[in-house]
Amino acid sequence: MIEIQQHTVNGYRHIPVSYKLLHNNRLTSHLAIMLPGSSYHVEKPLFHYCTLLYLQKNIDVLQINYDYHERVEVHSSNELFTAMDCDIQAVLEKVLEERSYSQFDLIGKSIGTIALAQVLSNPLFAQARCIWLTPLLKRREVFEAIKECSQLGYLVIGEKDPNFHSRRFKALSANSQLMTRYIPNADSSLENPNDFFKSLDHLKQTMFDIHQFIKSGDR
Repeated sequence: MIEIQQHTVNGYRHIPVSYKLLHNNRLTSHLAIMLPGSSYHVEKPLFHYCTLLYLQKNIDVLQINYDYHERVEVHSSNELFTAMDCDIQAVLEKVLEERSYSQFDLIGKSIGTIALAQVLSNPLFAQARCIWLTPLLKRREVFEAIKECSQLGYLVIGEKDPNFHSRRFKALSANSQLMTRYIPNADSSLENPNDFFKSLDHLKQTMFDIHQFIKSGDR
């Protein structure tokens, strides 16, 4: 039986940010933290099925629902990154006050990979595994964070994603700790707009990869 706890906590500018903590009734010391994109929310397919995979392995899931279109207005990229960092830290502090975890997986999508790169500086996540869904490879801080990350990781990106960077992807593929997946003709949602069934194939392949990735870290 899955229990869903939905709460809010004051984040950037003291504006409430919502989050969900999903868990089975069995105790676990393992938490997966999901950092969505700006318009790719946790209800969308990649996060929905990823959540189910984690819950099947008795790993709790924390979905942070920051929204910078309606919830809070930001005026620059720097302010956006500051707001994301503030919101995420506020949620993490609240959740970790109430429950104890010693193992972490961090899952970021698109702009959420900037947040993931920032979160990695926290010593709490020194051993965290990372899933980079369509990372912003054209941003140096994201590329460098993935490149310098010594933890186990998985990265998937589509050929038609505007943030795909061929040379940087090839450089990251040489990292033995990082499993990479390049999907021809896929966009930033890992979909092929002209082929419904091919889009389902992309989703299935990505979920299979993540399933294998989760299994590889069984301890």
